[in-house]
Amino acid sequence: MLEGAVARRYARALFELAREKGRLEQAQSELHQVRGMFSENPSLQRTFERREVAPADRKAIVDRVFAGQPEYVRNLLKLLIDKRREGFLAEIMAQFGHLVDEAAGVVEVEVRSAVPLEQGELEALRQGLARSGRPNVRLQARIEGELIGGVVLRIGDRLYDGSVSTRLRVLRDRLAR
Repeated sequence: MLEGAVARRYARALFELAREKGRLEQAQSELHQVRGMFSENPSLQRTFERREVAPADRKAIVDRVFAGQPEYVRNLLKLLIDKRREGFLAEIMAQFGHLVDEAAGVVEVEVRSAVPLEQGELEALRQGLARSGRPNVRLQARIEGELIGGVVLRIGDRLYDGSVSTRLRVLRDRLAR
C-alpha cells in the first residue's frame, strides 16, 4: 500500500512537470526507453538499486548511462537514489502512464474471455464502449479458460461479468435455495 502512495506522489510530480513543459507524450516515451534500458541490462538495474554502491557512484552511472535522456529523467533517477526509493521506479512509471492516459481521456478496459477474441469481436466491443460514452478505449485481452464462455470486463473499479461460469454459479445458487 505504501508503495502505491509513494509511487503516485512521484508520478504526479513528474506528470505536472511534463505537462507544464508540454511534453507528456515525450516524457512517457522517455520513461519507456529507461525501462527498456533496465530490462535489457539487468546488471544496470541491480547496480541502480544496490545500496552497497555509494549513492554518488550510482548517480555518476545514471549521468553516464542516461546522458541522452532529458535532465528531468536523470534528476528523477538521482532523487530516487537520494531518497532510497530506487525500487519504486517501475511503479512510478506505471502510475505516470495512468496519469497520461487519464489526461488524454483514455480508459483501460480489461477483457477476459475463455478463448481468444477475434479482431472483429474486439472492434465490436470497442465500438459498443464508444457508444456508451467511452470513445478512447485501450483493450487488454486475457484468456481465462475457467470462464467457459462469455466475457468479463473490468473498467476502472467496475466489473461486468457476462461469463458462462458465473451464470452457472448463479443458477446453481438459485436451485439450491
